[in-house]
Amino acid sequence: MVVMFSKGRFRLSVAAEKPLEVLPGVYLVRADNSSAMSFSGTNTWVVFNRSTYSCCIIDPAVSKQRHQSAIEQLCADQRIDPSVILLTHDHRDHAGGSNRLSKVWHIPCLGLRNGTLSQATLDSFLGKGFIRIIPLPGHSSDSVGYYLTGLRALFTGDVLFSEGWSFVGSEDSSIADYLDTLDRIEAMLEKGFVKVVLPGHLDLMNSERASIRIREYRQHRKDRLTKIKVLLERDGLVDSDAIVQKVYSDLPDERLRLFAKRSVEKQVKYLLS
Repeated sequence: MVVMFSKGRFRLSVAAEKPLEVLPGVYLVRADNSSAMSFSGTNTWVVFNRSTYSCCIIDPAVSKQRHQSAIEQLCADQRIDPSVILLTHDHRDHAGGSNRLSKVWHIPCLGLRNGTLSQATLDSFLGKGFIRIIPLPGHSSDSVGYYLTGLRALFTGDVLFSEGWSFVGSEDSSIADYLDTLDRIEAMLEKGFVKVVLPGHLDLMNSERASIRIREYRQHRKDRLTKIKVLLERDGLVDSDAIVQKVYSDLPDERLRLFAKRSVEKQVKYLLS
């Protein structure tokens, strides 16, 4: 089934480990690793280039046998073996299954973190210009997007979701880089370069929905920074735990408190820089 877009919000009915064709030649295999941070599970994207008889796996997620088998069966059904594995970033919920799949098919795993990702290398596996690399740092320093030129579709990893918020609190996260990345995606949407956004979790977004979400993300981040700035300047709060109590009192899950603390530390660093 190919998903057709309509205005406003929409939600895919996606069963874990059940491949779904969401665009021509683009399949979603959602991993069964739902959590407070990974939402309903990590999205693995399998993209076929039938003109060159090649295929790539974007973010193989987890090494669970059921997820790996679903990807393997999809490729067998399409009668095209994968040529390469691509990582939007090297966090475990996105890259955890890469070693196993790499060994199964004897194919490389390309990512910015390990220094293997380049446009020339990507072209050699999938055909020149089939997919373009778009730097999207902020969530992590190695975050990249993959632009599927023929469909004007952008795979964004953990930068932007159809609901909820991206975490910008890892060791190598950067608020400044993240805000610049939102600007970069927004410009691509406004110029018509991107018509569909395919995130690392939750649902796809058409350009209208993605643009709305970027504005919501930017306002959400501005509101958080304003609250923290007031606590720093007016109240003299410097303890991150105390700031979390004030700013993140609405946490839906207590297990997210540590992540909130890390996010606060990054925001304080940004405000003081």
